[in-house]
Parts: sequence; C-alpha cells; structure tokens
Amino acid sequence: MHTHSEVTFQRQLSPFRFLNAPQAHLSQGPNAKPGSRPRVAVLHRGHIHNHTALRSQLQGRGYHFSTESDGELIAHLIDAVHPGNALQAVHRATALLQGPGAFAVQFHDQSHRVLATRMGPSVALRLHPQRVELFDPAPLASTSAANPTGIYLLPEGDVLDIDPAP
Repeated sequence: MHTHSEVTFQRQLSPFRFLNAPQAHLSQGPNAKPGSRPRVAVLHRGHIHNHTALRSQLQGRGYHFSTESDGELIAHLIDAVHPGNALQAVHRATALLQGPGAFAVQFHDQSHRVLATRMGPSVALRLHPQRVELFDPAPLASTSAANPTGIYLLPEGDVLDIDPAP
C-alpha cells in the first residue's frame, strides 16, 4: 500500500479539475478507440482482493486495460456501473470491491466535483486548488489545528461528495 497518493491538475490537458497526473487512472468506456476522451478519473490508495475476477468481467464487457493497477480497474468499474448518477455509480462500485483502500473519483461532465470513499483503515483527503491527495490522517492528530482547511476524513461505507466553489 502506498503511504501517500497525489495528483496534480493541468487545465489545458484534461477535462478533470483535480484528478490529472500519472497517478490518476482513467476510463474511456468500453470498446474505446485510442485517443477517446476519458469519462472517469480515479485516484486510488489500497489493494483490491477481487481484482482478477472484476477485471475478467470488465474485459468481457469491452473494457481494455493498459496496466495491472487497481486504480484503472476501479475507473472502468465505475464507468461500467454508472447509471447516469455519479453518487450511485460510486456506491455500486464500492459494493463490488473487496479489500482495504480508498479512492477519489471525478467524472468528465462534473469536473468541479470530487467523490471519495474508503473501505478499511482511516484515510484522509486533502483538496488543494489544483490537486487531490489521499493520505494517512494519523499525523493530523498531533497538530494543533482542529479542522484544517481542505482536509476531509473519508467515511467508511459512505461516499463523501465534495463540490467546492468553482
């Protein structure tokens, strides 16, 4: 498990406001052509135990994988279960995942919004003006700041919906 995950935003390169960097995993949807516009971006921290089974199911539905990463799997899974409602898609995908971890998600048509959740040990999300990071919140306990700006403790089994002012 990584101890720190962070992505940086570059407005000219991506439709995603916060999730755009080598650490972010994208899904263009099933049977996507090279160069297709990404529909989902995911930043993941953790390990998915049922990766192989889910990957096989998604490949059967036309999703192509370029890595073995859990983040890419989650991006495709969220795209596959997306009912037109971003919050429902994250809930549905989370219910199918087994293993400890956390992830933050953005949808191409809602680049102002970040959805995040965790399964297992505590994880915090820090929302910077141009990036998101997932990290261990333990060091926060030793700080004097009661509620640092832009830091959210991710709920286990629920989805945090962050829609900062544009």
